[in-house]
Amino acid sequence: MTKLREKYGILTATAMVVGSVIGSGVFFKAESVSRITQGDAASAIAAWLIGGTVMMLCLLSFACITKSCGTAGSLVGIAERTVGERFSYCTGWFMATVYYPTLVSVLAWLSARYTLLFFGMEDYGGGLCMLLSCIYLIMSFAQNALFPGFSGKFQIVTTVAKLVPLVLMILFGVIKGSMSGTLAGNISAQGHINGASSGIFPAVVATLFAYEGWITATSIGAEIKNSRRNLPLALIFGGILVTAIYVLYYVGILGAVSDEVLINYGADGIKMAFASILGNVAATMLSAFVAVSCLGALNGIMMGCGRAMYELSLTGNGPAPKIFSQIMPHCGMPVASFVAGLVLGVVWLFFLFGAQISQTPLFASFSFDSSELPVVTVYALYIPIFCMFIKKEKNLKNILICAAGTGACIFTVICGVIAHGRDVINYLFAFSAIMLAGWAFYSHKKKRL
Repeated sequence: MTKLREKYGILTATAMVVGSVIGSGVFFKAESVSRITQGDAASAIAAWLIGGTVMMLCLLSFACITKSCGTAGSLVGIAERTVGERFSYCTGWFMATVYYPTLVSVLAWLSARYTLLFFGMEDYGGGLCMLLSCIYLIMSFAQNALFPGFSGKFQIVTTVAKLVPLVLMILFGVIKGSMSGTLAGNISAQGHINGASSGIFPAVVATLFAYEGWITATSIGAEIKNSRRNLPLALIFGGILVTAIYVLYYVGILGAVSDEVLINYGADGIKMAFASILGNVAATMLSAFVAVSCLGALNGIMMGCGRAMYELSLTGNGPAPKIFSQIMPHCGMPVASFVAGLVLGVVWLFFLFGAQISQTPLFASFSFDSSELPVVTVYALYIPIFCMFIKKEKNLKNILICAAGTGACIFTVICGVIAHGRDVINYLFAFSAIMLAGWAFYSHKKKRL
């Protein structure tokens, strides 16, 4: 078996962290956070800060584990090094069949949605949107599987492009809001109903989707030059940059329009904010920037999705490990693993349309939010990793950081249960069935390929 070669520098790794995280979430979750907190701007800002803090604590924890354990592999490799082989397999199976495919399906749909919106078409849940979503999935698969070098450059370019509207809103929104008094008025508002701040827990879960995607950077750990040094630095630098941008962007939005606009007009409220700052033409161009932003995030997550089955097969486990562990010599990538990721992405895309987007739900009461609950689950999987690392670690600073990361993950799980209620039960049925199916492919004999 041929190993993946080192081809990415710290710039690409950092761009992957930033590019995988900053997608559509910061745009379409902004109105969700305002709606959940019912116009309580202070609670909304607090939700963005808490979401960023949770991400940063987990980033710092993984950076400590990477340096201390001397491993810069994917989440699966880190799980095996800290907890054990069986837990590592379960983690890898979840990442390969649920986490990555659900994220790429959501990002493909959002890329299609904002593309159609740019052309004046509002077919969010129709056949055309579904078709374009599948096309974007196939394009992302081909780009990552067959042209990995170009994929890395594409990640850098889209990361820069998606920062343009964010930086413009941060600069002009804060300036205009400060001069007009809109920003101070929004921040001092107490919400439209008593106890509006009680919505902060569901709001935190909404922000976590916007912050999610950074763990994908660990999937290319073996392909990063000087990974023991560059991967932790990329995680930390990327996390700090994303948190600062998200919080300041939301503050900029509050300086451009009132909370009532975000609550009543949703995504159009974001366009109205850009129109008030830069004019109608810029507001129209926003859809193009958001589409590019989504495609960049899709590209970053597809990097992890395509490698997930390959990573799982390296231990001799999973379905057809000899096939999925093969590296194609012409492109240096595990193409079979990418095909599996593509197929699973299409399956979850169908579920997304049938459960959440279609006006007539196809799965009745068994529907659940496939954009947020898998994210909450992966934070639950971090808890055993951090706890076992704490048990074995001797460095006090690393212990304290991972203890804080454990607390952040527990808090995230509690928020997820509060936010989704009964849907959590539906999700757990599906999760249990998928994990039991995966266990059938687990080999109790150690036969690492």
